[in-house]
Amino acid sequence: MSQSRQLAAIMFTDIVGYTTMMQHNEQKAVAAIKHYNNTLEKWVAHFNGRILNFYGDGNLCSFSSATDAVNCSIEVQKELRSEPVVPLRIGIHIGEIFFEQEKALGDGVNVASRVQSLGQENTILISAEIHDKIKNNISITTQSLGLFDFKNVNKPLEIFALTNDGLIVPQRKKMQGKLQQKNVQKRNVFLIISFIILVIAILFIYRKYFSENKTAFTEKSIAVLPFTDMSQNKDQEYFSDGLTEDIITQLAKINSFKVKSRTSVMQYKKNSKSLKEIGNELGVEVILEGSVQQSGDQIRITAQLINSLTDEHLWAESYDRSMKDIFSIQTDIAKQIANTLKAKLSPNEKQNIEKRYTENAEAYQLYLKGRYYWNKRSEESVRRGIDFFKNAIALDSNYALAYAGLGDSYLMLGVYGMVRPNESFPLAKSYAEKALQLDNTLSEAYATLIDINIHYYHDLDVAEINYQKAIEKNPFYASAYHWHSEVLILRKQFENALKESEAALKIDPYSLIINTQYGMHLRYAGKLSKAIAQLQKTLEYDSTFAFTHWQLGLAFFEMKQFNKSLHCLHKAADILPDYAGIQAALGYVEGVTGEMEDAKRIESKLLKMAQTKYVSEQDLALISLGVGKKEKALQYLEQAYIERCPWMPFLGMNPLFRSLNGNPEFQALLHKLEFPK
Repeated sequence: MSQSRQLAAIMFTDIVGYTTMMQHNEQKAVAAIKHYNNTLEKWVAHFNGRILNFYGDGNLCSFSSATDAVNCSIEVQKELRSEPVVPLRIGIHIGEIFFEQEKALGDGVNVASRVQSLGQENTILISAEIHDKIKNNISITTQSLGLFDFKNVNKPLEIFALTNDGLIVPQRKKMQGKLQQKNVQKRNVFLIISFIILVIAILFIYRKYFSENKTAFTEKSIAVLPFTDMSQNKDQEYFSDGLTEDIITQLAKINSFKVKSRTSVMQYKKNSKSLKEIGNELGVEVILEGSVQQSGDQIRITAQLINSLTDEHLWAESYDRSMKDIFSIQTDIAKQIANTLKAKLSPNEKQNIEKRYTENAEAYQLYLKGRYYWNKRSEESVRRGIDFFKNAIALDSNYALAYAGLGDSYLMLGVYGMVRPNESFPLAKSYAEKALQLDNTLSEAYATLIDINIHYYHDLDVAEINYQKAIEKNPFYASAYHWHSEVLILRKQFENALKESEAALKIDPYSLIINTQYGMHLRYAGKLSKAIAQLQKTLEYDSTFAFTHWQLGLAFFEMKQFNKSLHCLHKAADILPDYAGIQAALGYVEGVTGEMEDAKRIESKLLKMAQTKYVSEQDLALISLGVGKKEKALQYLEQAYIERCPWMPFLGMNPLFRSLNGNPEFQALLHKLEFPK
């Protein structure tokens, strides 16, 4: 009669020292075994498993999935840590089982038993086969303990320990179990053979990924994926996003690492792609992922470092701390990654990653909320971010990062025409300079000053100085290259500007604004077909980004493809119906292509808008030009020059104003806006 075999995840449990416990305190032992039996029955049933064999102080259970077996073991250990405490060890393996006289047997059972035998109280050990099934589950963290030679098992097996909260990771030198007696001669032969295999493997990998593969990974290139918000109400996204950004910033301080920017990794938030796919897309070898759970003053952070080429877990850790320890956790993660990837930290790098910008945990959380809303980029969200930055400073008046956040916020309000220039740019400058007074290593603040000096003070020399300081402090800060490319455009150094935009994209390849500006610069350089291709490619990343549709509309206008231009500008206006710059561009193109009624309707809308909020005189000039009011347009442009409207330095490159090229007043204005080449 043939035996019925089935593949199962096998969980072997054993109470450590139960016999001794019975000898010393029978009542305690009985209470423990009752607690154990009740707990095991509850959680095995909960995870759809079966208790197959009883061994007095241990059991054999089977599950249809590895994840269920592991999750069951975690819950069992968690409950058995409460009184009466049960010192349990658990081993899990996948294999075939069959039944004989109601007993589960098979090689899988034997291996699970041997895995369990290595454990100590409150440990969960799993085989490599189980690890392979659960390695992408971010709620389960593991650590490799190495290879073990078990009795009656043909080859060494790699064993992993679960490192979730509360579990013990046994030290290898203290581990005992059903192992083969070591034979020195055999061991030496094995080591020699292993070394030969390793050399062959290294040569194979080198040839495959470095000699032949044109998209080879950069050495020590890292992407930090957005940490998952595991809070019960899913209302701590600002904290998980902020922690992600801070860890990116910490790792960027280590010169031997090439770290992908926040913008590039945020696209993978709630994304189902495999780590290998993400690694290929970002061109990185190593990926850090994790989760965050905050409850009151307590936080739980898990982090794991994974080789995207091999899916190998390189390092993992769980932190259960109070909020005041958040800074030491970030430092520890950076150091652990450096140690795992064998990056030797210089004294300066070590000092930089240990630096704390504030000791006030509440101020830090307010700062994270400020950055969270600043990153949304709408006027309402930026103003909300400003309130959080100011509240952070009220708690810590020396918080340099919060001042830098205010500098970025007022810069954004100015550049995007949300606030009158003289009410935004000087404030942005004062806050950025205050941040640098408190900490002159902040690359972000130097980069902010680049853009302020371009758009308001029109001082390209000072912008250049701040660019040099920004990349000296952080050579991988994409925004510094992004804004410096504008300096080069204004100096008519178009090829150098394109190279600088490409440098920004190499660091932050999926940034919508950097991709869009690269398309603008191609247009400025007269490469219209390439500009259109670049902007269309950007829309493949996100078709809802209004500024790309806007710039694509200008490129098509310059190509005299007016229907396509109108289509793109209508798209942009649908997405941002109250953005004056887009409305003015749409109104102008409608006016010059014969849709005068539509152009006049937009003129009325902008004039009405200007009664209650700031509308740039440059935008009012453009719509006036579109409805045929040339003299009024010139008056607005003169006022825009006096007001230092942020996009006036680029006036001569805007194709929508080229109908004024022969006008003496316009030429005089362009002459005043010229910069040395």
